[in-house]
Amino acid sequence: MEAAQLLGYRILVTTAGELSFTDGQPTAMCHKATLRPAVVHDGHRLADTEWYIFTIRALCTLSDADAVIMRTDPPVDAAQLSRLLTRPILTTGS
Repeated sequence: MEAAQLLGYRILVTTAGELSFTDGQPTAMCHKATLRPAVVHDGHRLADTEWYIFTIRALCTLSDADAVIMRTDPPVDAAQLSRLLTRPILTTGS
């Protein structure tokens, strides 16, 4: 995310519980995030304890994004698994 921000991309953050479909499009309520990049000191990455700031919260259409990355911290519980498995699979024609 830090590299994407440095390249000028905006960073939007959401949770699995915020995923939905609006007018047939994958959407999520997202927070715009500004990151404070970690620094390298003596070969170790050091991050500020407040390494991000959330600002605007809005409904985002995920298909408008250049990249969507999903990270689930262990353990994956039954609710998270159910949300993933019950989502329709979207395909695009080429």
